[in-house]
Amino acid sequence: MKATQFFRAILAVSILSVSSPSFSGPMFKRLVKEYKIGKYEDQSFCYIDGAGNLKGNNPQIKIRLASVSKIYTSFWALSRLGPDYQYETKFYVKDKKMHIVGSKDPIFDDRKVFYLLSQFNELGIKKLDKITFDKNLLVFPNKKNASEDNSHTAADYKRYLNTYFNTKKWSDGYYDEYLRLRRIAPQNNDNIELIEKPEFKVSKVEFTEEAPFDLEGSDVTTYSIKSLPLHKYLKFVNIVSNNYIPEKLFEQLSEKEDVNDFLDEAMGIDREKIKLYTGSGLMSYDDEGTRFDNYSTCEMTIKMMIELKKTVEANGLFIHDIMAVPGADGGTFRRRRFSIPELTNAFVAKTGTLYHTVALAGMLSTNIGLRYFGIFNQTEEIWSARKLQDEIVLQLFKDFQGPVKFPYRKEGFWPAAGPLEVSTPSPAALVEVM
Repeated sequence: MKATQFFRAILAVSILSVSSPSFSGPMFKRLVKEYKIGKYEDQSFCYIDGAGNLKGNNPQIKIRLASVSKIYTSFWALSRLGPDYQYETKFYVKDKKMHIVGSKDPIFDDRKVFYLLSQFNELGIKKLDKITFDKNLLVFPNKKNASEDNSHTAADYKRYLNTYFNTKKWSDGYYDEYLRLRRIAPQNNDNIELIEKPEFKVSKVEFTEEAPFDLEGSDVTTYSIKSLPLHKYLKFVNIVSNNYIPEKLFEQLSEKEDVNDFLDEAMGIDREKIKLYTGSGLMSYDDEGTRFDNYSTCEMTIKMMIELKKTVEANGLFIHDIMAVPGADGGTFRRRRFSIPELTNAFVAKTGTLYHTVALAGMLSTNIGLRYFGIFNQTEEIWSARKLQDEIVLQLFKDFQGPVKFPYRKEGFWPAAGPLEVSTPSPAALVEVM
């Protein structure tokens, strides 16, 4: 037997074996010292025991959330928009002019625009004199790889659209990316297919405050494309820990209410224990350059996950439809020690890493029920903190008498729900106009 196979076999036996209840608390304190994580008083670990009691180490101290903030943002978005919410972008075409009315869809990237080009070509549209777009269109190539909140202007969007809609100017690398996405599209969505080679030309692209023609006119054809349901967007966000999408969601939701007011209403939180400044967990700065980080407590994070689970189940979904499943989904869990076959499909979790913070929070499926946990290391020792967290997760499974797998199968992700929908003025409308 190879060494790695032997290690996994021993580890599996260790995980599945029954142990005395909860050695994880003392273990956490010991590992903080052994791994030289930092001051014990700055570290937090908590979990819910079988009686529903909060256990752990420093569970109520303020901690920086980093990307665990995305759990909070997911809960806010689902509560206010609903899991089936879809963004719909509309394209109004009159003669050789197109006006785009956006919906603040946070995923308007290579995948979506390449698919649109393919769709327009199939409908016979390959050349336009002018494209205009409104303030609600957000165009951001490759935002799936964004690690920061990239704020762009209308001038940036104009440049991106000019590149997309003039295929003769594409570099070889750009076309190669199109072919790559064409190849993987059907693997991620059965309803999506791209043509082999798109052709498009536009003479001018402009941002406009008002539509340049009557969008309800009898000579206007309307095309529209819908996004995947919101819960699939959030699932993608929580797997890869994308930052751009939750920031745009945060902006959208903040137009109607303050997130901290929402949390107060939804959970009756203590305002001294939690404050969110961003949707992703990235820090923010004021005009004087003072840095602000999202903060909460381990206890409040567990309460948040419990509320998130209630919300998704009330809408016919499961917690793993929103959060990542280590061992199956990949993403930020690819190199974690607990991402092994024995634990695949046995828990959901969210990672967080930002400068002086390494975080992990989730829910374990065990032989004695569901168990929520959070681990927040405020330290610069990133790799040591991750090792500590991995060991704690393994010990928790052991304390709770081993994992119980739940039914789960990883799905592909493509941001469009399906083909362009086309609507033209009805004959009755044409007669009325005439």
